[in-house]
Amino acid sequence: MPSAPQTTVISPDVLEILRCPVTAAPLRQDGDHLVSVSDDTIRYPIEHGVPRLLADAASSTTDEETHAP
Repeated sequence: MPSAPQTTVISPDVLEILRCPVTAAPLRQDGDHLVSVSDDTIRYPIEHGVPRLLADAASSTTDEETHAP
């Protein structure tokens, strides 16, 4: 039986340094995403343990809701 994928936990020391490239606000971790604390609709994926903090990599919950089948 395959094991469930594990969520990478980003160190609090690293989260203290990282900022949202769109809003410049601090980030918080929500599962396998980092979320801007100033706009919780802006989310950045964590891929293979590495946060992908590029403005074009950001997804918003409104985008995800719009594109849902």
